[in-house]
Amino acid sequence: MEAAIGISVFLEDGASYDTAMTKFLGRVPAYIYLKSDGALPKAAPGSPQVGDTAKLIKYWQNQNIFQEDGISQETCRDLTHTGYGLASIAHVAEISRQQGRDLYLEDTGRRLQAGLEFHSNFELGGAIPQWVCNGTLHLGLGPG
Repeated sequence: MEAAIGISVFLEDGASYDTAMTKFLGRVPAYIYLKSDGALPKAAPGSPQVGDTAKLIKYWQNQNIFQEDGISQETCRDLTHTGYGLASIAHVAEISRQQGRDLYLEDTGRRLQAGLEFHSNFELGGAIPQWVCNGTLHLGLGPG
């Protein structure tokens, strides 16, 4: 999505930008959970996880407990990939801000902040609760 949005800006293609931004805005809530989403994370519009709890849990690396804002679809995979996802969301938010829409003030910004806070806590030595990935995280947010 980051590439599609960047290319659209470079080509000054408003229709492609709008299409990519709509898809991006549907995927961010499927990538970073907020408690306001309910008991489970949201599924990306049109994805096979829509309406299928088992597929959704599998997509979230078998994470099935959601108690705090900020856990990511890739948290239980490893924090390196999670960091790439968070960085990409920030890049799109910055492109959007330069195009006149401040995603930091919208749901995207709230999710990005929650994701950064949730994961940096563990990266900085915070205790990993048992409910998060069965108490095991592969650290390494990386340069993101």
